[in-house]
Amino acid sequence: MTLPIILLTVLAIATALLFSILRVTHGGIASLMTKTLASFCFVLLGVVVVFHKPILDVAMFVILGLVCGMIGDILLDLKSVDHTRADSYLNFGMLAFGIGHVFYVLFVALLSGKNVLTEALIAGAFAVVFTLAVVFFSKQLLGLTLGKFVIQAGSYACMLSFAAAFAVALSFTLSFLWPFAIALVAFWLSDIVLSIMYFGGKADSKFLSILNHVLYYGAQIAIALFMVTL
Repeated sequence: MTLPIILLTVLAIATALLFSILRVTHGGIASLMTKTLASFCFVLLGVVVVFHKPILDVAMFVILGLVCGMIGDILLDLKSVDHTRADSYLNFGMLAFGIGHVFYVLFVALLSGKNVLTEALIAGAFAVVFTLAVVFFSKQLLGLTLGKFVIQAGSYACMLSFAAAFAVALSFTLSFLWPFAIALVAFWLSDIVLSIMYFGGKADSKFLSILNHVLYYGAQIAIALFMVTL
């Protein structure tokens, strides 16, 4: 691992931690600006890693996924600053993250260099079961009230669960993919925590906020660093 990658990794972790602290202590514009900086750092880290691994033609999908993550981060935080358009920010934020996961799926599928139909079917089955659970049983299981967001939340849950399950399924035959698969699982878990905050009446929980950001930024930084392992 080169010095620029090490320094950017430290910076990405430091800005993510700073944002997490500001989120639970101050919030507002300061939190939004710091979150944007933290997200920009994991995108920049991914770009630098790709620059040092130019042989990976499919790496651009990782960068596109990270950029979508940054856009989603900004949109979700605008929700807490501009309450008049909170629903739109949430909808477009989920859309950005969902598109990002499409890029992550394309990345692992192309990187695997194999026929991925079996893994896709396994992941699809898991995604369908998880999505049905979210849509019909999230109230009983997690105390969530999705209300007018049930279609968006269900679609989003389907994409994220498919991406995580797909990467895990591929990792059983391609062990080098495990770090990426674990990162996507952490991302998936972070959104379960975020759903409890948004739709479970626990938006002010400092513990859940910190847990969500540790899982999320840990996932994005791990995704950005994944190509170093190849």
